[in-house]
Amino acid sequence: MALCALAITGGVSVLTRLLPPAATAPDTPPAVSSNVATAASSSGTQAEDAVLTPAPAPVAAPRPAALEQLTGTWTGVVRLGARRLPMTLVVTSSCTEGHDCGTLSTDSPACVGNLTLVRVQDGPVFEFGVRTYAPGSSPDCRPHEDGELFVLGDGVLAYRSTFGPGSAGRLTRVP
Repeated sequence: MALCALAITGGVSVLTRLLPPAATAPDTPPAVSSNVATAASSSGTQAEDAVLTPAPAPVAAPRPAALEQLTGTWTGVVRLGARRLPMTLVVTSSCTEGHDCGTLSTDSPACVGNLTLVRVQDGPVFEFGVRTYAPGSSPDCRPHEDGELFVLGDGVLAYRSTFGPGSAGRLTRVP
């Protein structure tokens, strides 16, 4: 009789450890600790030694440090052909490749373009496209998928555009 009571108690103990708690979602696999598997093996039952745990939730990849350094407002003077004009770049903290990242503004022509990060290359070189412009921007502002290049230096952004001759400049961070 004592042996039966011991077997029942042991069986209930093993089952309570193997079954998920009532609060666990039905699609979450139960977690089995390795000491239960060892106890089951030592009692003569065949048990896997592996530990079953739910798969971890997907975690977004950490943002590259260079992209974090680019976040903020940058201003400077750029050369577009023979003209020199002020430019402002605003990069949001939510900037990721393939998504909206902020704005690129010039005075003449008056353009406020919505930036999309195309890619980040070694250097680091950030390539943006200006796919749309804010209302009120000059009709001379032309959308493009890529070609706005910024090279991050020590507190300075070098600018070069693949559009037009001599499109280059230097921007510094606004404190």
